[in-house]
Amino acid sequence: MKKIMWLIPVLAVASTVADAQELKFKGDVRIREEYIDEQGKDARNRLRLRLRFGGEAKVNDEVKAGFRVASGNDDPVSTNQSFDDSFSSKDVKLDMAYLAWTAVEGVTLTGGKMANPLAAAGTSMVWDDDLTPEGISAKLGGDLSDGVKLDVNAGGFVIDERSADDEVMLYGGTAALVLGGQDGAPTTTIGGGYFLYDGVAGSAPFYDGKTFGNSSVKIPAEEEGGEETLEFAGDYAIAEGFARVGLDAGVPFEVFGHYAVNTDAVSDEDTAYTVGVVLGKAKDPDSLELEYAWRSVEKDAVFGTFSDSDFSGGGTDGEGHILKGKYMLAKNYQLGTTLLLNEKAMSKGGTDYTRLQVDFAAKF
Repeated sequence: MKKIMWLIPVLAVASTVADAQELKFKGDVRIREEYIDEQGKDARNRLRLRLRFGGEAKVNDEVKAGFRVASGNDDPVSTNQSFDDSFSSKDVKLDMAYLAWTAVEGVTLTGGKMANPLAAAGTSMVWDDDLTPEGISAKLGGDLSDGVKLDVNAGGFVIDERSADDEVMLYGGTAALVLGGQDGAPTTTIGGGYFLYDGVAGSAPFYDGKTFGNSSVKIPAEEEGGEETLEFAGDYAIAEGFARVGLDAGVPFEVFGHYAVNTDAVSDEDTAYTVGVVLGKAKDPDSLELEYAWRSVEKDAVFGTFSDSDFSGGGTDGEGHILKGKYMLAKNYQLGTTLLLNEKAMSKGGTDYTRLQVDFAAKF
């Protein structure tokens, strides 16, 4: 009970705002069966759940306030909870809390813990889908002309606050042009981004004592009987480019590509790319969507702590196939499958990695 007591004042404030303005709630629940088979280890099955629930209030004509809570622990890239620990209660954490101010039409400033404004490429190669960074962002967007839309996002985010040293920060931005889409014409999205990490080199891992595939340095123990420590070997300045082309010739069809390179990499394993196709669109009941992609992520191409937590076991230094299927069983109720046929730890010779996920998900 104490774990969710902090939620009461959040809801109370939101309800007060709703008396005079507008408050909308939404959420989703997902049940997942997952099978993992990694070379050299015993295969495992597990059932997992995810709950997300949030709301957004219109404070006035310029300002919105939002929040979301989610299941999970402190993992920055996962809100799943496994069926485990003798029916124990599951953790619920604050996943988002933000203020968004539309200073002028087409320009919005957001502060707090927010949905990731830098995930413009539409794949989880650089950013895991569950990541909610903390800081300040600016969004600029709108129609430039008929059939041409611009979307620009930029921000600064705090990774690690330190009392005796400079903070570890992330600065970045993306820009995308959306072209066409009228009267059945193809829709083309092209764009790029740049993400600069400040203070990562020489820092200890930020989560779970791991660098998630990135180059690291082991620091010997200072005293006999002590333990050696781990530090990141380098910094990250990641440039990306992406493109998506979609059309509807009776059945929706899309092709996409995503490329990234770390210009500050301490090794020559500094590039990543994803290419794929999507057929169909899981939107209305009985609709089907199929996706195939090939991905390769070298050891220091992206910052592994924040990249896809499922592909090749999470982090970097992996490559392989991604196969997905979605089927709408009913309105707002979906069956989804993901099959990952990957090789992980490529820089160490590589091991086979297979992961199958079957999801039942409902939105409300």
